[in-house]
Amino acid sequence: MKRSLLGGLFVVLATPGIAAAFNFPAPSEICEGGVVSKAKLAKAMIIQSPDAKNLFINADDGATRPAEFKPQWRRIFLDKQFCVGDPGCEGPSITEKPVNGKPVIDDTAAKKTLRNLREGFADAMETSVNGRYYSMPNSTIGLKYLSASDNTVIKCVGPDYPVAEKPYKIALPVRLRANSDDLGIDRNDQRPEVKSVFPRVKPATITYTQDGVARTNVARMQAAIGYPIQIPRPDSFRYFDGEIVPFISATQTITKAAGKPSVYSDSNTVAAGALLNIEGILKGVASGVDNTLSAKPQYIWNTKDKSEIANLNFIYTPYIQGQLRLNTDIRIGHLGNAGWLTPLFDVRDYIGEYTNVGIDPVQALANQSYHRGGTRFGFSYASPQSYGHFVLNVTETLLYGFSGSLRQLDLFETDLSFYFDSTSNFAFTLAYSKGRNVDTAERVQMWTTGLSAKF
Repeated sequence: MKRSLLGGLFVVLATPGIAAAFNFPAPSEICEGGVVSKAKLAKAMIIQSPDAKNLFINADDGATRPAEFKPQWRRIFLDKQFCVGDPGCEGPSITEKPVNGKPVIDDTAAKKTLRNLREGFADAMETSVNGRYYSMPNSTIGLKYLSASDNTVIKCVGPDYPVAEKPYKIALPVRLRANSDDLGIDRNDQRPEVKSVFPRVKPATITYTQDGVARTNVARMQAAIGYPIQIPRPDSFRYFDGEIVPFISATQTITKAAGKPSVYSDSNTVAAGALLNIEGILKGVASGVDNTLSAKPQYIWNTKDKSEIANLNFIYTPYIQGQLRLNTDIRIGHLGNAGWLTPLFDVRDYIGEYTNVGIDPVQALANQSYHRGGTRFGFSYASPQSYGHFVLNVTETLLYGFSGSLRQLDLFETDLSFYFDSTSNFAFTLAYSKGRNVDTAERVQMWTTGLSAKF
């Protein structure tokens, strides 16, 4: 399993053709008479990229091209012959090595800029037109919207226009997730490198199964709820942004057979603590890299053997864009109907001090204070999110025990959630885990299926 997962991750990281992020312009720049002007929108998008702007200015005006590709702003988005045999698109190659110290001249850089511009335009429409300022029937139309023959209209709404009806969204001041590590993710964060993180976060799940023949009842729950508190940011420290999320979490599996006492899973825990989430503190160290560092002090109670742990965890997550991608999305499929594949990677450190080794004399021998470090890696795939969609997560956690009773810890986890609409709030989830719990080192091998939720 580990070898196949590592091999798949290598292939993902080597995938070329990553789209750049583009911001949808403000209504004052592109709206005319309550609707978006196609010409103004196209030009505003082109201006956001210096390279695309140069192509727009320097490339041939397409005098020999059909009328459907005129004027020039339409041609840069729609014409497959744009830059073909055009000296205005030539420059130093991004694929060929210099010859005798001189760069090879070709149009590879121009074609990459063109591809990023077109894919970025489609992304911006999918994520921005049905929101505070714009509304349209089909935000997945992509580049077809700019064609001369298409009559699709993007309505301008908001302060200066009649307010469009907005889809219902949960706007509670608390966050609900499957585990406390994910409570630092804000579903409303619109930065290009992290705005798609929320859909792939595992939702909290509660299930109940009754077997009338065996006369058994099984209840399972995995949930964490927290309240985010923003940390004030000093004006002189513009790379700092963070929050504290006090939380309570629980993982419980209880089996009750008729006439017998309840049986608790070895990995049953309840925890209380606070997640300190610091974002961007290392921003600027490398181009295209954003960073998140989280620290989580918590107190953990094992509800089966009654052991207790004072625990401190650290997780560093880099959000890398460009040819090498980590924790940011790679488009899979065609414009306007694309899924997203995300390579996942972080570095982790766990420190635990047993304050009570518990009432089980055998397990108490293994309940030793510990220090473990390592990584979690894997991938996530999300189908197009315009309507109901699904998200698949596959991860492997590998930790080395610097101290304690365990030298190597391995935990494989996968979950498949079918969300009922584009909000990614409610789903039917099927999950499987095998290995050892990262906090208690208890063995786990569990299937879970049922309704789930997150917000």
